[in-house]
Amino acid sequence: MASCDINGYTIPSGTRVIINSWALARDPSGWESTEEFMPERFLEGASAAAIDYKGNDFLYLPFGAGRRICPGINFAIVTIEIMLANLMYHFDWKLPHGSAQEGGISMAESFGITVHRKEKLLLVPLLPQD
Repeated sequence: MASCDINGYTIPSGTRVIINSWALARDPSGWESTEEFMPERFLEGASAAAIDYKGNDFLYLPFGAGRRICPGINFAIVTIEIMLANLMYHFDWKLPHGSAQEGGISMAESFGITVHRKEKLLLVPLLPQD
């Protein structure tokens, strides 16, 4: 709407600015071991436990921020939590026969319009043995 200066750069009025959230999520000044898959970093007491995914913390922007934040954020979070809880409750899980690599599951990424895993994660659901 208006020209502004950000860190010494002049952004003219009407310029479209796109945030590189991929680079933000891999910034070593804000994250430890940026290239490692570490979901435990978000657990209570861990290094990233206090990071907010709702657009208030610019290190992690899965749903965007500000007035253009994803309008379905609340629906998405509740849906994912319910689905994951049901899957974990009703099944035990294992890797398909012969798919376990030495050193664990490959977390290599493939780039394009979106970033996704190079190899699909395949799991076999097992009925729990009581």
